Amino acid sequence: MPRMSAAEMNRFLVEHFPLLKDGLIVVEEIDAKGTCTRMESTSLEHMRPGDVVNGPAMMTLADVAAYIEIQARIGPEVNCFTQSLNINFLRPAEPGAIVARTRMVRLGGRAAVAAVEIFSQGNQRDAVAFATVTYVMPGQRGS
Repeated sequence: MPRMSAAEMNRFLVEHFPLLKDGLIVVEEIDAKGTCTRMESTSLEHMRPGDVVNGPAMMTLADVAAYIEIQARIGPEVNCFTQSLNINFLRPAEPGAIVARTRMVRLGGRAAVAAVEIFSQGNQRDAVAFATVTYVMPGQRGS
């Protein structure tokens, strides 16, 4: 079960990640199945030729969404770090917001693995990318 609500998570992110103060990434939902996170990708820095969202923007969302999923399960713990991120780009992402639906694959004592599906906000049936993200949690103990 989640240890933080979406509102608590949004406050936590703003407090610990100044980059997110502008509302670029917002947690929309946290429940027992996973999290839903939205990233506004309307600025030119998130676009590539052909008027589609670029890969670095989707990788950023995948990384932050995995972090959010982990924090939602273990409670606020700033001391965890990305170990690996593997992403597959499946189709072009339409301009506008992109949405990540994330679920925990494994939550261990020292590492966590999350699966992240990314969608264009206008089409949340067909994923535009799929990522697996592993985080190391040096301060955690347990299984």
